[in-house]
Amino acid sequence: MNEKDGIITLTDEEGNDIDFQLLDIIDYEGSEYAALLPVSEGVEEDERQEVLILLVCGEDDEDVSFEVVEDFGTVEKIFALFKERNSELFSFE
Repeated sequence: MNEKDGIITLTDEEGNDIDFQLLDIIDYEGSEYAALLPVSEGVEEDERQEVLILLVCGEDDEDVSFEVVEDFGTVEKIFALFKERNSELFSFE
């Protein structure tokens, strides 16, 4: 993971680097989850994009990694918290 100006670069299983905007870190049941938005060139402002919720893993900022959250119910709860905390910044439909 590389982080610069709120942009996080993650590497997928195939070795491709993908940039994400870190929107928020949400504490839920003793764990931290990152709300990330893919950084896409050529995307119109009014175009719908999906927020990605990942579990934050690691001991400190230098050794942090992310894991996919397998439980859809947990993802829904985290996203609901994200929407509640960020309702003034984002428009949710």
